[in-house]
Amino acid sequence: MSHTIVEQHPQGFNSQQIYTLLAARLTPESLQWLNHVIQQSQEAYSDRFFFTAFSLLPRQLIPINPCSEELIHHAPDWLPQHWSLETLGRLLLLLNQTPDRLESLFSALYSTGSVNEQVALLQALPFLAESERYLYWAQEGFRSHITAVFNAIALNNPYPTRYFDSTLWNQLILKAIFIGSPLQLVQGIDDRANLNLARMAIDYVHERWAAGRDVTPEIWRLIAPFVSMDDRSDLARALQMPNPLQQLAVALICSRSGLPEIADLMMDYPDLKQQIDSGLITWEYIYQQQFKSLIDPLADGIAVGIREY
Repeated sequence: MSHTIVEQHPQGFNSQQIYTLLAARLTPESLQWLNHVIQQSQEAYSDRFFFTAFSLLPRQLIPINPCSEELIHHAPDWLPQHWSLETLGRLLLLLNQTPDRLESLFSALYSTGSVNEQVALLQALPFLAESERYLYWAQEGFRSHITAVFNAIALNNPYPTRYFDSTLWNQLILKAIFIGSPLQLVQGIDDRANLNLARMAIDYVHERWAAGRDVTPEIWRLIAPFVSMDDRSDLARALQMPNPLQQLAVALICSRSGLPEIADLMMDYPDLKQQIDSGLITWEYIYQQQFKSLIDPLADGIAVGIREY
């Protein structure tokens, strides 16, 4: 039995490509099980059958060898690098449904599914036909108190930047800051920059400072495009704080500012200015230094835990 559906989807790939990737990496027994499920999903079947298959999939998809999972990293550009065989398999099951049928199944799966199932559903959103239908569930994901679920929609996922309005977008970013998720991994973080978010970020900085607490260095990335003379005292204060990454983040803002009064703040910090002028200090560099103990787990799809700064 073989997989025959070749349906084109929004990301420029088709379900046959996913099947081919899986078929090359699964044991014959696992592939036989997957073919059976696909065949049944194309014929008359009960919701219970689909829900059971979706739940059992992690235990049924056994790689040929431990390297099979790693080989996914050499897949086409449309495939997220942190995805596993399990996530690919679940996406394949979802893509074999008609849009109306899928919407009903998605709703039921998300409402009753495990954390891992919710994560897979949210990660699959950008790949689903008529994905704007699922805006409600994307919002449910970013409002979740479970960090792994929040990160599934917020990190390495283009859905929010495509479909969230400015209010939802700003709420998403502020929550990412609050729970300690890295902004570098939020797709569209610079393209969706806006003045309201920058002002809310400054207000958050003030709240943290008033409580005697530090802020994540990445927060200054939100402020950078809209820095004004009103921010000068805050930037000067941040440059005096002992957190070296925060100093680098603020130095990055000052050095790139077109306001002489802001740029002149660097005159008292020649060493920082030299680092910035070297061209090696970027927002990505600051992210890598801040989250260096978590970058490898993130690549494997493990969610960032809540952190206190």
